[in-house]
Amino acid sequence: MVHPYLIAALVTMLAHHIHNSAETAPSAAEMGIYKQLLADIDTMVLAGDNPDLEAKRNFCKCLLSTLEVRHSACAIGGNPGCITVTS
Repeated sequence: MVHPYLIAALVTMLAHHIHNSAETAPSAAEMGIYKQLLADIDTMVLAGDNPDLEAKRNFCKCLLSTLEVRHSACAIGGNPGCITVTS
């Protein structure tokens, strides 16, 4: 079972980028990798009936959305500290 490691790695990387906004934003290539990993998790969810995996996938989607919004806010000069993950 690879998915627990895959999810742990994805959550770690996304959380790192979200909470270290002073660093440079993830590159387009990095964002592409994160989105592909999420697509792979989507495929795993669709292939089986695992509500725990589905919940973890939804959490990863929330983190990715937060990261995208945070870096969009930074790009237009907003305050990235006001965007938080609530789930």
